[in-house]
Amino acid sequence: MIPVLQVLSDGKQYKNKDIQQKVADAIGLTEENKREKLPSGVQPTYKSRTNWAITYLKNAGFISKISRGVFEISDIGKKVLKKPPNKINTEYLMKYPQFEAWISGGSENNANLQCDESVINNEETPEDQISRAIDIINKNLADDLLSEILINSPSFFENLVIKLLVQMGYGDIDSAQVVGKSGDEGIDGIINSDKLGFEKIYIQAKKFSPDRTVGNVEIRNFSGALIQKGANKGVFITTSSFSKMAVEAVNSNTQQKIILIDGKRLTNLMIEYNVGVSEVNSYSIKRLDTDFFEEN
Repeated sequence: MIPVLQVLSDGKQYKNKDIQQKVADAIGLTEENKREKLPSGVQPTYKSRTNWAITYLKNAGFISKISRGVFEISDIGKKVLKKPPNKINTEYLMKYPQFEAWISGGSENNANLQCDESVINNEETPEDQISRAIDIINKNLADDLLSEILINSPSFFENLVIKLLVQMGYGDIDSAQVVGKSGDEGIDGIINSDKLGFEKIYIQAKKFSPDRTVGNVEIRNFSGALIQKGANKGVFITTSSFSKMAVEAVNSNTQQKIILIDGKRLTNLMIEYNVGVSEVNSYSIKRLDTDFFEEN
């Protein structure tokens, strides 16, 4: 919030997008930093946080909204900047009745309403809090998914990865088959990526404990199985992880395209494509549609 005030300290009026850019420059964000998005993937993190900083400062009376998306510093904001605190957070802003009334859900004339301490002391934006909570829920869910996979049989795992790849859009369930132990050395599943079966994707599925890694030997064996099939596309999926040598073996293979999916990526894909999970609640976050209010 201090960088936003500093950007506006020259007394000029700035559009929201200009404030975002000037704040990013002021705090030294790199282009990579700017590309970072919220877990929802909808908005860059720095833009979201700058927008919330503007919202908080406006409701505390530190800045004024001049017109749609245009702001300038207020007299209160100028006074604060003359002797700025080390940081401006929700707790600091609660000293201002206007902000206290807003954060408590009341009006300026009802500033005695009590606000939850967790709201006062939390320095994250509401979207940050939601995103972090969803991230925690998904991490716990990923752990539960991996535990359930590991207590099931290898054949269950082979069927699971087929269902996942089909759900991701590779072929369809009728054209996919689990090979398993039927004598097809090194291949656990096959998916026809096109309806006529011209393109096939071969799958290797290894249900290993988390402390065991897939090495370059397993990768070479899978690559050899692909050669026997005259194939150049394969997916190696494991519940554990891949060794550095295994990854290097795949990267140095210029004749075949082999995709590696470890346990962490596997469970994340299961969550993303709703395999083995069911939706409990769904929330929609909405923002102002400024285009709607544009007059010709």
